[in-house]
Amino acid sequence: MTPKLLERDSRIAAASGRQAGGSGAGAARKSIFNVLASLAPRHTEALQQLSSSQAGRMSKKQDEWVSYKALWKQCQRKCIVSQDSQLRSFLVELTDHGVVEQSDEDESMFSYKIPYPARVLKQILDFELS
Repeated sequence: MTPKLLERDSRIAAASGRQAGGSGAGAARKSIFNVLASLAPRHTEALQQLSSSQAGRMSKKQDEWVSYKALWKQCQRKCIVSQDSQLRSFLVELTDHGVVEQSDEDESMFSYKIPYPARVLKQILDFELS
């Protein structure tokens, strides 16, 4: 397994409450929310839109991946972004921090998800910058 996959699996295990490399749910939650607190508010708002869409899809027993196009429309409607390049930049940064994963599909068909369980998605939705 590659180091990136091991790191992702550790984050998922930690977020779901299992022990993985000595970190538990509290450590994963702390790390996610430390990242959110350090980002600009628009990044957090975009992540919350992804979380909302993903949670809605999961509650309907659908694939948890959210298409870029759907996320773009949602963020544009909520006035989080006004240009495609803004959302793409946010997603690159969130992916670099390990908070968001990007599908391996064709670039024109990218989809995104937050690699954590539904209860963490809810915490992201409830997150407010202080």
